[in-house]
Amino acid sequence: MAYFRFLLSDDKKALADDSANHLLFLSLIETEWECYLMPKESEVEGLLRKHLKDHGYKVEERTSKHGVDITAFKDAKKYYVEIEGDTKPDGEPFTTSQKYTHLLRAVGQICLRMNNDPNGVYEIVLAEDPYYREKIDELQIALKRLGVATYFVNEEDKISRVNSL
Repeated sequence: MAYFRFLLSDDKKALADDSANHLLFLSLIETEWECYLMPKESEVEGLLRKHLKDHGYKVEERTSKHGVDITAFKDAKKYYVEIEGDTKPDGEPFTTSQKYTHLLRAVGQICLRMNNDPNGVYEIVLAEDPYYREKIDELQIALKRLGVATYFVNEEDKISRVNSL
């Protein structure tokens, strides 16, 4: 993902369009705008697959658009990972209600899979987003009881864990 910074005068504030199908996220800090090209789910998934392989996990190849986003193995444990990005496949940003739906669908998918493998390790990985952060904070007790770890991927491709189980 890319990051860039530029200055705009108050009367010339504008959003740039990125042809690589990313959402441009702007946050105003006085008159300096910081711009982040927010990731699509496929980008978050690609980054996470590489991260897991680099840390010794055996990562199964995905054979379908449906089902678990990532299945990985390490130390005799099987990991199931659900991923949500910030944009649709065409790069259009999710609306707040779409983010809500995607997040709750990810939690629901994990809950349904727990019946098939009660000994599995279940995780949710989200694109860094203020809305997702707020909702994950609200879900912390439930996620902890379920044993679901949550991670965010930020604009610098850094992965950070949100909750400790």
